[in-house]
Amino acid sequence: MVPIMGLRRGLLSTFAAGLVVALSFGAGYFVGSQEAAQAQVGPSSTVTPTPDPRDALTQPPDGITEQFGVFWQVWNLIQREYVAGPMDQTQLLYGAIRGMLESLDDPYSVFFDPATHKLQQASLEGTYGGIGTAIDLKDGRITIITVFDGSPAAGAGLQTGDVLLSVDGREVTGLSMAEVATLVRGPADTSVRLTISRPNDLLEAETLEFTIIRRRLTVESVTTRYADDDLAIIKIRTFAATTPRQFVAALRRVQEEGVKGIVLDLRDNPGGYLGSSVAVASQFLPADTVVLIEQLGDGERELHKTRRDGRLLDMPLVVLVNNGSASGAEIVAGALADHDRAILIGETTFGKGTVQVEHDLTDGSAVRITMARWLTPGGHVIQGVGLTPDEVVTQTADDRTERLDPPMVRAQQLLRSSAATPTPTTTSSTPSVTVPIPVNR
Repeated sequence: MVPIMGLRRGLLSTFAAGLVVALSFGAGYFVGSQEAAQAQVGPSSTVTPTPDPRDALTQPPDGITEQFGVFWQVWNLIQREYVAGPMDQTQLLYGAIRGMLESLDDPYSVFFDPATHKLQQASLEGTYGGIGTAIDLKDGRITIITVFDGSPAAGAGLQTGDVLLSVDGREVTGLSMAEVATLVRGPADTSVRLTISRPNDLLEAETLEFTIIRRRLTVESVTTRYADDDLAIIKIRTFAATTPRQFVAALRRVQEEGVKGIVLDLRDNPGGYLGSSVAVASQFLPADTVVLIEQLGDGERELHKTRRDGRLLDMPLVVLVNNGSASGAEIVAGALADHDRAILIGETTFGKGTVQVEHDLTDGSAVRITMARWLTPGGHVIQGVGLTPDEVVTQTADDRTERLDPPMVRAQQLLRSSAATPTPTTTSSTPSVTVPIPVNR
């Protein structure tokens, strides 16, 4: 059910997993292999899908002309009578497609014209021109959910939680995330002006303006550092195509170093390819273990499971999350939490729990359709709810300014106290998945 090359391409969209402003998407869903903004399903996770006759449908069915009679009446009236006409036919066509998708009232079902689609593909490969942020729709507002370390956005002072009001003077209210992402991106060494709303210490919103110089960015998906030589801290910024391979290489180095525990840092990770998320979680779980449950509109469910035993089944593990952890990041954290494989530390996650499938169209454009919801292995709903950590530990703006990281400190304390040692597992378990309940673990 995971098409990778061809008409059907699945994305979990973070973006969680939403769209990425200067980056990538929140999550991908190459069914079974998910593409994330920078992590995607590796070659071993790709699956050639059974041909779907809907994907080959390039000609309208018999009788459709009558059903679309009103549409063609309006089309012809615009071409004949509109004061600024005749209009470009491609522009009218794309507008009609966008209108259909907007009628779904789903911010993750979107259309990309050929130019925007090309930008999205570049960002999914991990290299793009922009400022280094990821955006998603939160409470009806386009919100920055990730600011990447070392990016122009980070240098300018943008923060997770900033609400985007305008780009170069153009208000973004009413625009799709794809349209906003296109406005923010641009050639390296050019500038973009962002107006944002940010709550202050009095919980009052203040309006700020930033002029940021775009840069050619390549985001490394996985990085590793060590704390006093006995703990490894592995940071995953996005779940891109290259993430599984990079993550396995990081785990090899960790094993060679003989560390006593791992902090898996998924904070401000907007998601990415589904397959990449499953591949990362699989490294800590036994074979045939449920990683997530995909629930289609008709109620049918598909269990996504690990294929083999992971490399580190017994290594003590703490996972860090925050409100910028979305989509693919929530898949990993939810799976490890439900299987009692890791302790979650930090803040409640973003709450992106839907799956998108992307279809490449014949003219180079693409359409992304929400086709399923996903649940944690224990059947917990994520969409709009998120994951609540085992221990809520926040990192305030002042902490960041002073380079303090209370969640990281607490994670290392737990690992050194052996509190994060997992219960030994023999064979993998498939949790009960009867009726999902809209609560967190």
